[in-house]
Amino acid sequence: MQALPILFLKTYGSERPIYQKTFTHEGRGEPAEIIFRSFTAKDVFQIFHWVNQPYSARFWQMKGKSPYTLREQLTETMQDPNAYILIGCYNGKPVCEIDVYQVKGKTSELDRYIPNATSADCGLHFLMAPPKQTFKGLSTMMLRAFMDAYFAYPYAGDLYAEPDELNTLANRLALRSGFSFQKRINLSDKMASLYRITKTEFLARAPQTPL
Repeated sequence: MQALPILFLKTYGSERPIYQKTFTHEGRGEPAEIIFRSFTAKDVFQIFHWVNQPYSARFWQMKGKSPYTLREQLTETMQDPNAYILIGCYNGKPVCEIDVYQVKGKTSELDRYIPNATSADCGLHFLMAPPKQTFKGLSTMMLRAFMDAYFAYPYAGDLYAEPDELNTLANRLALRSGFSFQKRINLSDKMASLYRITKTEFLARAPQTPL
């Protein structure tokens, strides 16, 4: 199995960007910069705050748990050779966290639902900062920017998302960002909606969402 470091040149502990794009945000009339970097230990408390907000708490199951429990979970992901944690920043401010993992990785549950998956295919989990700290359209922009980074790697295969079927915002985001609904699936912690986007589909739809 091809490990994700080959895709992303995993650099935990470093804030060196693995993706950086500067552009003019026409809707806001301001210059803008999107960066994706590796997760670092100092991000734990911010992510803990995000997952305990009303819009996310029911889907991330961290109620009553401590930041140290979250740190253990993130550390476990950090040590998985088939997974990666990224922090997305808009104009220097962290605004999202993305977990990306190989569909055929040992900890993935998607393999049994995607019989033709290859070692290059990946799934993702996407978490945004609270709405009051962002602005309309930023979630789509950040997810599309991540896909721009992901599909730039020659080893990148199809990309899958599996939000909770009850998470209306996440399901809408997947569709707005170009994913196509595949089917409902039963995961260990949720009933999920499975979405997919290919590199060809992303490149064909890219002009619809300017970065």
